[in-house]
Amino acid sequence: MTVVIIAFACGILIGIAGDHAWLIYQRRIMPPHFPGRVPRMFVEHLSRKLDLTPQQRTEVEKILERRRARVEAIRATAHKEIDETNAEIEKVLTPEQRKKFVELKMKIAGRGGHFPRPH
Repeated sequence: MTVVIIAFACGILIGIAGDHAWLIYQRRIMPPHFPGRVPRMFVEHLSRKLDLTPQQRTEVEKILERRRARVEAIRATAHKEIDETNAEIEKVLTPEQRKKFVELKMKIAGRGGHFPRPH
């Protein structure tokens, strides 16, 4: 009986980990350490695509680091605006339309109810 319980628990843990990895891969969620990696990943991407020199890489990293707080503040404001806009739209819809609207938001964004945001 203990083996069955352990196997069941392991199956649940593997399922959760697999689901989490899939959501990260699909960019529906971000791992907790991800925001700190974004500038580095962006610089690596630009470096590959634009063949940046080491000096250019350093400058781009400095620019991104300097602007990160402001970009995060803008992103937070944008998320709030989107949520408020969606709430206003939902107020003018019938209950049936509201249900479809929520489903549409989830289908389009895959993020639990937000329309896609610019990246």
